[in-house]
Amino acid sequence: MNEKTKKDLVNQSEEGRKLFSAFVQDRIKTGKINLWAPVKKRNLLTWKTSAKVIKVKAKDTIIELKEDRNLFARLAMVCKSRPEIEIQEAYMSSLLSQDLCLHEMVPMKKLLVHSKTKGELTMFLAKNVKDNANGRQVVVAWGTECEAMHRDVRHLRGTQEEADTKIILHALDASAQGQCYPTIYSPDTDVLVLALRRYPDLCSNSCFVTGTGSSRRVINLKSIADALGPTKTAALPAFHALTGADVTGSFSGKGKATCWDEFDNASTPILQALANLSCGEQPDDGTRSGVEQLVCRMYQTKTDIKTVKALRWSLFKKNQAESERLPPTQAALHQAILRVHYQLLVWNNDQVANPVLPSLEGYGWQDEDGKWAPVMTNLPPAPEAIQQLVRCKCSKSRCSNNRFQCQKPDLSVLISVCALKITRTSMVRVMMSMMRTKWNRKFHRNGQLNNVYRYSVKLS
Repeated sequence: MNEKTKKDLVNQSEEGRKLFSAFVQDRIKTGKINLWAPVKKRNLLTWKTSAKVIKVKAKDTIIELKEDRNLFARLAMVCKSRPEIEIQEAYMSSLLSQDLCLHEMVPMKKLLVHSKTKGELTMFLAKNVKDNANGRQVVVAWGTECEAMHRDVRHLRGTQEEADTKIILHALDASAQGQCYPTIYSPDTDVLVLALRRYPDLCSNSCFVTGTGSSRRVINLKSIADALGPTKTAALPAFHALTGADVTGSFSGKGKATCWDEFDNASTPILQALANLSCGEQPDDGTRSGVEQLVCRMYQTKTDIKTVKALRWSLFKKNQAESERLPPTQAALHQAILRVHYQLLVWNNDQVANPVLPSLEGYGWQDEDGKWAPVMTNLPPAPEAIQQLVRCKCSKSRCSNNRFQCQKPDLSVLISVCALKITRTSMVRVMMSMMRTKWNRKFHRNGQLNNVYRYSVKLS
């Protein structure tokens, strides 16, 4: 602790009395300062301000450790006001349930999230289940391993990374071994969707169990598969991945229920397009077109518009230009379809213990510093002409002076918005003003204004 901090701690009572006397003298007795005027804070150094920060490097991460003395500061004040307490004796206690010098408390949730902990825990549970089988036929799997006491299961050892597909792999194997009542336990919707898709290969009495306690549900797969029919069941995984699965994104403001209504009423060509995703190395034009039609109907029910480009323009003309209310651009949707396509490639290999998958590169993902990140779009945020939009502050002179930026002659294509904050609502007025100018009439005749909403324009 430095000398200034020591001085402030020792003299804090005296400093407080001086400030109180000055307050009474200047504000009450003499009235030199207004009674309600702000009081300048006296920033005395305390135990907290003397906290020492130590930087420790753990692998590639720098962690800051801060020495917290607040508790000991309060302890010192208590000992001062309670003479019967010996301050030296008080500091002999750790003041905690466990001595942190010997133990570090880690929350259970944080512990279980770590991938290494998950691996060790699953291995521990698998071996204990096997050791305590008590004569029952048990197959246990963890990581890339799989063991059983009653038969050879080396064919189930594999490199599947997702537990979802591994569950389906074992359910299919159990059905092939003659299991008449296979039951799949999982809280994950992905597993239910994959189980429904593989229902023809499972036993007819297969069921899915999810939830705990009073919310526990037993779902008969046959009744759902019969209600959906083979066409919708085949398209279901693509629909689920498109509208939001564990590793795919979802559409802003569009929940599963809204999307499901359109899927349930979708035409056969749209359902066939969804079912065709992942059938080839890349989705073909017909498949992308069918998926795009479904997305259009998710944003405008029963619409005849078949492209998001045309739908964005249609919604713009109806004064619905807020970004959150518009469908994605065609370029952004294309990247989303590629990610869905790759996810379906993974799911379609749920019958294979050692699937061979292509690289994520080219499927809506890109490598950023050794980590895969989604490619949101390959389109600029706005056309070049719109990017030259100028917001000036010449509201009084109305851009009459050439010294303002909005009058620079080198900008051949320019829209000036004087003293106007560019928001989602004002953007509509900007676009309408474009249509009223001579240049913009030419711009519109050339079909360029119709292309503006191909871009995801978001000004603030």
